[in-house]
Amino acid sequence: MPRTKADKPANETKPKLTPDERAQLARDNGKLGGRPPRYKSAEELETAIDLYFGRHNNKDSAPKWQLMLLELNISDDTLLNYRTKEEYINSGYSEVIKKAEQRHSEFWQQLALDHPNLQSFCMFQLKQPHNGGFRDRPADDLKPEVTITVKLDDA
Repeated sequence: MPRTKADKPANETKPKLTPDERAQLARDNGKLGGRPPRYKSAEELETAIDLYFGRHNNKDSAPKWQLMLLELNISDDTLLNYRTKEEYINSGYSEVIKKAEQRHSEFWQQLALDHPNLQSFCMFQLKQPHNGGFRDRPADDLKPEVTITVKLDDA
């Protein structure tokens, strides 16, 4: 016979679990938590991206990163998960996203070569992180550190 609240002893309490422990318990019970991925496989995502680039790979309808996300019906956060979470990296999602970024970059580079009057705009686009993140000069953190020790004699 199931216990009711009235049958429950007053001193019996559930152990407090940390969020990580609760998540692990859910995973152990077959519940992954969160919303399932919109694209069931990296191949399905790649097909959707290919269709997007098929529609938007010309001067009149340039591929735009935010427009691609809207048409794919995913958010920036979802895209970040596809790029950085281990489960998606191992499934090939990360490679598909990197390939899309390279295609954006290639589009802007080719447009700059074909239309010299658009070079400044294309350079601006290429400096955006999703289009390659190009820089005009090397980053300061890439400069080598040099330490010089000078020892003076007491003479």
